[in-house]
Amino acid sequence: MGGKRGTRFGKSDFAIDFEKQICTCPAGYMADKKRIEGTSVLAYIFTKQTCNSCHLREGCTDHGKGKTITLHPQEQLRREIIKNNDCQEFEVLYRKRSKIERKNAHLKQHGMRKTRYLGKAKTLLQLAFTASVVNIKRIFTIANTQDSLSKRIEEVLAMT
Repeated sequence: MGGKRGTRFGKSDFAIDFEKQICTCPAGYMADKKRIEGTSVLAYIFTKQTCNSCHLREGCTDHGKGKTITLHPQEQLRREIIKNNDCQEFEVLYRKRSKIERKNAHLKQHGMRKTRYLGKAKTLLQLAFTASVVNIKRIFTIANTQDSLSKRIEEVLAMT
């Protein structure tokens, strides 16, 4: 069982056929489809009569008003992405992404959240300067680390 409520059934526990637009609960009941007005959100509504007579009701709902499963307009894509997150290839890409996200955070700390200038050319100039500063800081950090590392190695070798 998944979802936000611990032991209760979550949205991922419901079988959804995106082509036929049918939602089936873990007990096998099908829901009525409804589009929420003014949005592209789709909702599947299980009636209170269906839910109250279900043998899995305690794992699904406790208020006796039925259950509604709302789907994001890109729900099918979201489910495919979540399913692909378990593979080895994703882990390799995710490690690379974390490094990129860290660099983006450094750029934001140095003023790239909001540009100081108007116009694309001046904004790109600010980006170039900021990236240069971040890179120079990284070079000094690596240089200091290598110097202190080589000094420690020499100290250890001198002791033996």
